[in-house]
Amino acid sequence: TLGVFKALGMSFGTGAAIPQYQDLSFKINLPTGARGQFQIFGVGGLSNINLLDSKQDTTKKDELLYGNGGFDQYFTANTGMAGINYNYFFNNNTSLKVGLLQSGSYSDFKSDSLNKNYTEAYSNLKYKTLDTRTTFTAQLNKKVSAKNSFQLGTYLTRFGLNTQVDYFRFIQQDWISLRDLKGGAYLTEVFGQWKHRFNTRLALNSGIHVQHFNLGNAIAVEPRLGLKYQFKPNQSVSLATGIHNQTQPLVVYANRTRHDDGTYTKTNEDLGFTKAYHAVLGYDLRFAQFWRVKAETYYQYLDKVPVEMRSSYYSLLNSGADFGIDDRDSLVNKGTGRNYGVEFTLERFLNKGFYMLWTTSLFQSKYKGSDGIEHNTTFNGNYVVNVLAGKEFKLGLKSSFLFDLKATVSGGKRYNPIDLDKSRAEQKTVYDYSAAFAKQRDVYFRPDLKLTYRKGSKNGKFTQEFSISLTNFVNHKNIFTESYDKRNDKIIQQFQQGFLPIPQYRILF
Repeated sequence: TLGVFKALGMSFGTGAAIPQYQDLSFKINLPTGARGQFQIFGVGGLSNINLLDSKQDTTKKDELLYGNGGFDQYFTANTGMAGINYNYFFNNNTSLKVGLLQSGSYSDFKSDSLNKNYTEAYSNLKYKTLDTRTTFTAQLNKKVSAKNSFQLGTYLTRFGLNTQVDYFRFIQQDWISLRDLKGGAYLTEVFGQWKHRFNTRLALNSGIHVQHFNLGNAIAVEPRLGLKYQFKPNQSVSLATGIHNQTQPLVVYANRTRHDDGTYTKTNEDLGFTKAYHAVLGYDLRFAQFWRVKAETYYQYLDKVPVEMRSSYYSLLNSGADFGIDDRDSLVNKGTGRNYGVEFTLERFLNKGFYMLWTTSLFQSKYKGSDGIEHNTTFNGNYVVNVLAGKEFKLGLKSSFLFDLKATVSGGKRYNPIDLDKSRAEQKTVYDYSAAFAKQRDVYFRPDLKLTYRKGSKNGKFTQEFSISLTNFVNHKNIFTESYDKRNDKIIQQFQQGFLPIPQYRILF
């Protein structure tokens, strides 16, 4: 599809490269009598792209790459998941669900540095990672009475990791191995939940979750509690609180420290869980038959966040904003963070072919690294507004026209500016971390429009859909990132996808 669009002259911001991808998904239901059912499901995808600055057409302004200037970069990313579930109903009040899931992802990245004349390439980074996960689940549901119900369950997960990252240091003229690991880890989880209705107005949802991770021998006990009070037929308030713990991304445990004698130490292997304390207060009002408004305020305190041993701005909380995770070593669970804010939702349920949803979130997202200074996280845009609306117009008994609109406005991502002098000296993008994430990008704005014509068959057995999605139909330029372009010795801005029409034809039967 993108190859066709490229031939029509559309730009994806990837220079001469075209993203190549294919995917497949399926789900099969197999009843086993009146009480049981098997579900077999899967999804998978293959993709690759080569961002070659050596092939860039410098005469075209829109040929700026998402990749770094002065480098040829080769990306491959494959992912897949398949599983089987079995549901069995002993009676109307008791059921058991068991499942087995296998998933995996493979990433391959190679970067070649180009010389000043862009005539020769020198390998400077090699990255390969195979990340697998095998999970067995079991959950027992029991309804004791109209007032009480219970859930008991377990998750047993085996993580597999085969990763290698090698980096060439130009000043020392040698290769160093940032990661080299082939192994596995195990996460065991058990949980219990009790739902109790005191009366028609007041309901309690309580539970406890216990987990153990063998890396670092981390153990966590997590109580959780939720209350909902329906003080009027159309109004309710709710309160929820709980403790949640999370393992670190598996590749973080594999990062190594290189010593002067050429040996390595796995300095992240004993990292524990990151802990989060949650509290949420909500209000829900049905002020008309098809209209609802919700308001929530929340506070989240994060503890035991991985940060560097030495004093620095760094925190693992900021990972995920870019394509990968830092190869930081020597991390300890001594960082903190906090997120708090309010959210408003106005919803119009589908009726007479019309629906609408408006959400607004106002928030703060802060963290402390090992320097003890509170910084903005890179995600602290301060606000997000989303609007969705749609209308269906009947054109006859079996045909209709649908109009769907979606728009997002949000505060810009926080970022670190580029140190131009150091970038020139090292011939690559070097950032200034003296005031970590103090700067903020311009407002993000993206409106999408979808037009659909739907026609049913005369016998009513299938429906055809012809649609076109007009992504970012105003062609607003949202900045993606900045980088140092050593070809032109300047800082350049790279933008996210502008206007892109996507036609689609579907048969539903």
